[in-house]
Amino acid sequence: RAAGLPLRGGTSSRGLQDVITLAESPIGWPVPSRGPLPGIAARLPSARTLDGRAPAEEDGSFLGVDPSGRPVHHPLDRRTRHLAVIGAWGAGKSTAMYSLCLDDLRHGRPFVWIDPHGTTADLLVSWARHLGADPVVLDVRDGATDRMRVLDRLRPGPAALERIQAQARRLGDAISASLPNPEWTGPRFFMTWHAFCELVAAHGVELVDGVTWAGDPAVLARLVAHEAISAGARSTLLNLTRTNDGRDVLGWATSKAHPLIGGTVRRVVAGAGRGLDLRRVIRQGRPIIANLAGLSPGEAGFLGHLLLDSVLAERMDNPDPARVLTCYVDEAHRFPAAGLSAMTVEGRKFGVALCFATQALSQLPPGMADLVTAAETHLLFRATTDTASRLAPLAGLAPS
Repeated sequence: RAAGLPLRGGTSSRGLQDVITLAESPIGWPVPSRGPLPGIAARLPSARTLDGRAPAEEDGSFLGVDPSGRPVHHPLDRRTRHLAVIGAWGAGKSTAMYSLCLDDLRHGRPFVWIDPHGTTADLLVSWARHLGADPVVLDVRDGATDRMRVLDRLRPGPAALERIQAQARRLGDAISASLPNPEWTGPRFFMTWHAFCELVAAHGVELVDGVTWAGDPAVLARLVAHEAISAGARSTLLNLTRTNDGRDVLGWATSKAHPLIGGTVRRVVAGAGRGLDLRRVIRQGRPIIANLAGLSPGEAGFLGHLLLDSVLAERMDNPDPARVLTCYVDEAHRFPAAGLSAMTVEGRKFGVALCFATQALSQLPPGMADLVTAAETHLLFRATTDTASRLAPLAGLAPS
């Protein structure tokens, strides 16, 4: 008993952390407001003032302090050579990336943060708004989330049609890359998918509406007559509804797009011609924070790949090497290797940096694991034996 009240579960064979629960601590043990707990030796830390100002930008991004207390920075001119953060669960990977990203916020640098857990994304959103930034926040758990545009509205004319076809191709690539086996898609899928996207973009609706129309041949025959839809797409869609085999193909193709049509991702994806144009957002330099908590692995992989592809496509069309944009990807092994590999290989030429975290090289596909070693900077926290043996030679160390 303490303070005359019984402690839940008794005290035999239990440590102090088991005896005092959050509910019992105010009544079960009179915890003092100052000083250590009675009978427990402790040394109170000395008070210190935290400096909320950003470090000088010419020093680079602040990472922490070395054993002697001197600050350690990552030079900004090394960003586009990419940075890999590797270590065991809870070792500090997300914290290190968060420190770099917070430095970007303080200095007004553009970035994209992709977080499958959500906790750090929430912190960054709070900081961004506190510092007066105007972040784009994609969060399926938030009813007021921003929504991204994946298809423009299709208008008559070759230029508009070419743009929609490019967007359909990127969507199809993201769908294919996020599948357990990308070979599950093929030429027939992409042909069907491109025609489907033209239908949706011409009428300015969501993809799920297009699926509903495709199930009714009479409705589809009327809607594909839209003047903006190409003759090839019109023929493809009509042929898919005339035979049982065609309807099977349509069902097969749309099933691959489940994240966009029936999944939770729909909450952050707007209908054609609506929502935020991410490429414009990237040109404006606004931070993009994607909280993927609550998504299935396939949905998270699809959205993460689509974001990375949007960044690279925009910068390839409008290079800006002087204004480095950093893509932060936590738990990189959860995302398709194709998008990460393209960012690693092509990003530097267009002012795009990749900073990603994973627990071990063994978690990554073979091709992506090889690209990790190509990153110029590696931060290791309690690395596995395999990871340490592969990366030690890069640091001039001999693995023991």
